[in-house]
Parts: sequence; structure tokens; C-alpha cells
Amino acid sequence: MRYRFPGSQRLPLTFNVNDQVVRLDPPPRLVFDDNHHFDFAVRSGLGIAQLYRATEIPAIEAGELVELLTEFEPGPVQFKLYYPTRNQPPKLRAFIEWFCG
Repeated sequence: MRYRFPGSQRLPLTFNVNDQVVRLDPPPRLVFDDNHHFDFAVRSGLGIAQLYRATEIPAIEAGELVELLTEFEPGPVQFKLYYPTRNQPPKLRAFIEWFCG
């Protein structure tokens, strides 16, 4: 199973092999563009999927999901925030401070 953002191509499967990032794009059996249906399909046993581990820890600990290929788990995703250095509205400044925490 694979995920794709609405209006874009499906995301490749990403693995860490010998400290190198490897991306694979095999033909999926199912493709979803929303997390609700994606999670439902995985938990219903319709296939395997690459999910963000941090969001799935409770399901793993509860035995709802089983981890596969852990030795090839990619590194954590790091988000970046780009913003103007001048003329920041208060709401933007508050978000920046929260995000950079």
C-alpha cells in the first residue's frame, strides 16, 4: 500500500541500506490520499505500508501493528521552516516560536 498527497504522485518507499538512502517505487496494490483510509486498510490486514513510526508507536505497543524491515528503517524526517526575516505578523511570529520550540 502506498500514500500520495492529493494532487501529486505517490510517495516512494524509502529505506536505509548501508547508510545510503534507497527509494523504491514498486507498483502498489492500493494507493490512498488520506490517512484515515490508509490506516484503516493497514489495520484491516489489506497489506503492508511504510508509516511514520512516531505516530504508530501506540499501535505497535498494543500489538495492532507489527514492524517489518526495521534494520532498513530510514532516518527521521526533519522539517524545515522558511519565513521572512522582516515584517512578521504576530500570528506568524507565534507559530515560528512554537515550531522552533
